[in-house]
Amino acid sequence: MLMKLTYPVGNLIRFDVNIYNLNKDIPLTIDSNAAYGLGTDNDGKLSVGIICRYKIFSIDQNNDELIGYVRESESNIVEFNDAHADLPILIKFCSDAFINVELDFQERMQLPYNIFGYIRPSFDKIGQSLLNQLVDAGFYKSIL
Repeated sequence: MLMKLTYPVGNLIRFDVNIYNLNKDIPLTIDSNAAYGLGTDNDGKLSVGIICRYKIFSIDQNNDELIGYVRESESNIVEFNDAHADLPILIKFCSDAFINVELDFQERMQLPYNIFGYIRPSFDKIGQSLLNQLVDAGFYKSIL
């Protein structure tokens, strides 16, 4: 049995661009963060949610922000399996979240090409971080 997640929901948190100072060679930085949270569902049962957030920004030589963009994707864990089997699912969740970031950012910036090819985050590390948090919280008996 594999880990089951609800359909992910993406949210744009922030999009600011200083169009007057942009040039073709925009140096972008990507910060990623993944975490879990506890809540209750509509029936009052414990609910475990996961979130993957990506922040994209660019700062010029004067430390002025040229681009500020934050988007996150969240889902609830419906069913756990074991840490070894669930890790690829967590990695895919983080990877799929970034695909949505790529598409949304490219559309908002009106770019005819994908600018993230050379600065993609490590989805393996993000997924492993999320798994480690769930292990530390006691959702798994042991880690890989």
